[in-house]
Amino acid sequence: MQRVGDNRRLPYNYRFEEIRRRRMSLSFYIYRAVEGLGPLTKWESNQAQALGGIEEIKARITAIFPRINWQATSASATNHWSGLGPNQPGSSYLDLSISTASPGAAGPGDVVYFVVGRKMLPSIMRKLMEGLDLNYVCCPDTGDLVDPYAYTDEDLHYAKKPWHAA
Repeated sequence: MQRVGDNRRLPYNYRFEEIRRRRMSLSFYIYRAVEGLGPLTKWESNQAQALGGIEEIKARITAIFPRINWQATSASATNHWSGLGPNQPGSSYLDLSISTASPGAAGPGDVVYFVVGRKMLPSIMRKLMEGLDLNYVCCPDTGDLVDPYAYTDEDLHYAKKPWHAA
């Protein structure tokens, strides 16, 4: 049997459970910024570009994932939303959040800078990136930039995107 921790393919039933278990704590920030930046964990201030208002971004994500269910998750009921997919057998896991607050710096008004996903498969990342015209994925839990085009939903580990500090 293959060891967990390498990127070789594993039988479906084992692979699914192991992927689910190993992705429990990872969050992925998906955003748009100028090319050549390192991970957002290395920024001194917010370098992400505004994506749009929270209602606009909810509508655009809903167009990509029509079965998403949005729920306000803050006291103000408008500045933080969580979106869950049906998350049933045979469907990809979907757990997103959007907020008007940006890490490290508050943005103007009702503007979203990041889409945050938990336990995301690369196919879900690619759909979001293409549908919202985004160009970066960062895993702040590890400080890595992620390349969702360099690995598949069957791989146990995400592919790191190389970057060089200026």
